Amino acid sequence: MEDFTTVIDGIVRWSRRLIPDPQRAERIAGDLHRFRDEAVKRLTAQPFDATMLQEIESVCHRTARHLTLEQRPAAEPDVDVIGWAPVPRDVVRRRAGFVRRVERSADGMGLIRLDGFDDVASAGEYLLGAFALMRGVEGVIVDLRRNGGGELSTLTLVRIHPRHRNRASVDSPLPGPSGTSMVDDRRAW
Repeated sequence: MEDFTTVIDGIVRWSRRLIPDPQRAERIAGDLHRFRDEAVKRLTAQPFDATMLQEIESVCHRTARHLTLEQRPAAEPDVDVIGWAPVPRDVVRRRAGFVRRVERSADGMGLIRLDGFDDVASAGEYLLGAFALMRGVEGVIVDLRRNGGGELSTLTLVRIHPRHRNRASVDSPLPGPSGTSMVDDRRAW
């Protein structure tokens, strides 16, 4: 009986929220509540089935003919997290872990351009190599303007690298509301 009233209450909430005509939504709600009250008196503790669903649907069709109800078995929850397939190590090697540019300027600054974040297990050596080339510079700009994203673990490695500690983390602020500035972390650190 609980499933029966749960379905009716859910349809009532749905109709009030989604039907643009409030009078029509209230008409469906009233019809369903009356039907529920009558059905609870005559129904015993029988399981919710397709026949009950058809009765609910016919009550709704008095006002809204577009509604179709269907009962499906409960789905099993996903056990494995579905995501992108791991990138083969040889592909990461060919693209050098998305490290596109590493340079030191005469003014003591360094620039590392990263166009993506492969898995840290594969790309970490390229990132650490790029940061090793930055030893002795006054500061490092990590250019992420063309970065398409990727593994959070690699972003974390870039973020916590000692070159970033106790330094301003963003180089390109964007104008924000009322003269304030908002920072877009996708652009640069």
